[in-house]
Amino acid sequence: MKFFIAVVLFMFCFFILATVQDERAHAQGSGQTVGKEAVWRPGTGVMDGIREKCGSLMGVPSSDCFVLSTERAGASPQALAFIRSTGNTAYLRDFREMGRVDVAYVHYPFRANENEGCLLVNGDPPIIDVDDPKYKPKDGLQKDRRFNSLLKEFPKVSVWPGARSGTDYPLLQKLAGNGQRFVVRYLLLNGCHSCERLGNAWFSFDFDGMGKFVGTRLMGIDRDTRPDTGIEGNVAIEDDFTDPKKTIEVASGREFTIVLGSNRTTGYQWDLAKPLDKGTVELVGSAYKILQDGGKVGAGGKEVWTFRALGEGKTMITMKYMRPWEKNTAGVKTVTFEIVVKK
Repeated sequence: MKFFIAVVLFMFCFFILATVQDERAHAQGSGQTVGKEAVWRPGTGVMDGIREKCGSLMGVPSSDCFVLSTERAGASPQALAFIRSTGNTAYLRDFREMGRVDVAYVHYPFRANENEGCLLVNGDPPIIDVDDPKYKPKDGLQKDRRFNSLLKEFPKVSVWPGARSGTDYPLLQKLAGNGQRFVVRYLLLNGCHSCERLGNAWFSFDFDGMGKFVGTRLMGIDRDTRPDTGIEGNVAIEDDFTDPKKTIEVASGREFTIVLGSNRTTGYQWDLAKPLDKGTVELVGSAYKILQDGGKVGAGGKEVWTFRALGEGKTMITMKYMRPWEKNTAGVKTVTFEIVVKK
């Protein structure tokens, strides 16, 4: 009996030890957990001094100089550990706790441009840079109808990082089994970093309930400008928002516009909720206009939809506010306009 009890106790202890070792191995494999304690917000003067010193120090790599200088400037041990985890290239400027996988907003002080970045942390792998090309799906864009249409019109269209200076992104969607989906916005530019902005591409980064990275995929494409409208994006407009309570009266053959408040940084945009009465009106095109404060992160704008009156009569135009990748949905809000076409 004593021998039996001893065997049971031995097996129990062995199980506990194996479990602890497995957890330690998982923790070591996942890297250090990142939290708010790692946030470091140096003053402008402090960071200017570090850049001046480390950017010109001869014989010492700027990365080593950077981490030593931040330590002397009072950065916490957690902040220093995070800096080292990035290869001594960035510090954590802000942090969002999102569940099993969290979001780290970083600043790269020695880059010539693209100084802000976004990392998905505390998962497996422990750090994913959303702007690292290796995480982009290779065939997503090539199979997308809207992107191919844009490509025919602008053969040099390419994908670039979106604004990374705020903390109101990425968009988070919950998946089955406690999984997480982070939807990130990228810019579609006409060939170069400073070239014409054509629209946005939305990619998802999916994780399972244990925080393991599953993969990325293209969620949707939207356009900022439709050239056939003659409307240019990124300019201020003075039009009042169209009031759906007022009937729009227009002469046959004339064009008219419906202007709606919109914010593409949230992933939402307006679209037709129902087919148009083709005998009465037709769609000419649409454009997204960023307002004068559009340089601010998260700033909204207006969508200008242009229609042409065709034949005499009454009809309705119903619009819905939705995300382009959420198919067959009613949208978060809808508006309906009564159109009266006269001779």
